[in-house]
Amino acid sequence: MTVQLPTLQENHWHYLLGTGITALVYWWLRSELTPRRVISIFETEGVLSARQILAWVLAIFTMCMLAAGRISPSQAESLLLIPLGLFGFGTLPKVADKLKALTTVNARQVKAQVETDSLTMNGATVNDTIPPGGPKLY
Repeated sequence: MTVQLPTLQENHWHYLLGTGITALVYWWLRSELTPRRVISIFETEGVLSARQILAWVLAIFTMCMLAAGRISPSQAESLLLIPLGLFGFGTLPKVADKLKALTTVNARQVKAQVETDSLTMNGATVNDTIPPGGPKLY
């Protein structure tokens, strides 16, 4: 009894090659590709971001449709502007926060006590204007 296997078409070989490379990369990086790391791709500062998930889905969908030949490169370019905008929109608050931080001045509070007999400011001696028995300059 002979078993005749069907021949594989050219696109099946591409799928097998892609699956093999993906399996090899997963096997090589299996200790690094934990669920926590994979989910962190879609997080913004530890919070799951719907904006980033939508951007990833749109970008992957556009690339798959372009690879399948269902859309033209000009359509793909216009579709990829949406995820670009979604990713860029998330960085605006971070940039604004960094720019705002540049105007903030943090200084230590310094307490100083100076005792003097005479003080000259702008050519006038300040102690001359204080009546005798008045407060001392500190």
